Amino acid sequence: RAALMRGGFVRRVALGFVKIDEVLRGPWGIHRRSDHTFIVKDNWGVEYVDDELSNEEFDTLSGLYHKFLGHKREVVSVCWFPLGHIFDKSGANIVRWSDHLEALWNKRCNSISADQSVPNTFRNPLGVMEWRNKLRGSADARRAYTRLEKWSLDVWQQHLVY
Repeated sequence: RAALMRGGFVRRVALGFVKIDEVLRGPWGIHRRSDHTFIVKDNWGVEYVDDELSNEEFDTLSGLYHKFLGHKREVVSVCWFPLGHIFDKSGANIVRWSDHLEALWNKRCNSISADQSVPNTFRNPLGVMEWRNKLRGSADARRAYTRLEKWSLDVWQQHLVY
């Protein structure tokens, strides 16, 4: 449920395993681990609770893993789909899943499952910088998203306490 509500590529990955009805069902309830719940209190002390995933769980849904480069302790992090924080700050994040993102998703999935004998540069997991470049989008869209995030945070801070 938390992955579906998160949006972006994490949501698209989760749709392969969980029906959208899970969002409508509501939160599972109280979890033993605090990082599995999202709790906010408003100015009147009313608590709002929802499901949450840890950063590690979101990274796992993106297919993040660390490759040892073979010398010293050098490791590179790569993933099959962009990490949430990379997608969030990209110009491709327009707060809804677009036809452009669906085309990128399909191209990525088709490349991963394509015949191994055919050269394909989009088949392998990509690093953070490679995903940033693929999702760059327009500078105007990035600026608009940044402003929207700031305004949203301002509203939260005015009406809710943490």
